[in-house]
Amino acid sequence: MLFDRKLLIYNTILSLIFLLPFLLFTEFNEIVNHPGIYDSNVWYLNVLAGFLGFAINIVVFLQIKLTSPLTNNIAGQVKVLLKRRRRIARSSDLFGD
Repeated sequence: MLFDRKLLIYNTILSLIFLLPFLLFTEFNEIVNHPGIYDSNVWYLNVLAGFLGFAINIVVFLQIKLTSPLTNNIAGQVKVLLKRRRRIARSSDLFGD
């Protein structure tokens, strides 16, 4: 159990290390100069998206831990198929954007 948590923490730290330079060298000026940077709704939605992304990460981590990576892959493929089926039923668009 302790090893699993360490792996999750190392993965998060490595993601931050590799993501921050990419952000600083490619998108930093656009973010700083964007007019929505001072809007509280933008910050609220970004923080909410961060928490939801973290929650999804934890759920996938637990799913793989309790089942197997193959089960996670199959669940992901079923999700894609169901989303595509719903999209086709709503708009008859097979490869929607």
